[in-house]
Amino acid sequence: PDGVVNIIHGQHNAVNFICDNPDIKAISFVGGDAAGKHIYSRGSANGKRVQSNMGAKNHCIVMSDANKETS
Repeated sequence: PDGVVNIIHGQHNAVNFICDNPDIKAISFVGGDAAGKHIYSRGSANGKRVQSNMGAKNHCIVMSDANKETS
């Protein structure tokens, strides 16, 4: 449904499934350089919006309805 965020931890098979699945429209990745480059290349080749935040740690997701003062 609209507004759902899924966080998935997986290896090659999961990554390639996500990159190739036509029902998935966008990918946001946080992790290593090699995986990020692979995901960006394969996902964008399949017409997806891809964000690869390589080398990051301690990331978070702040939703639009979050209390900005206490988040």
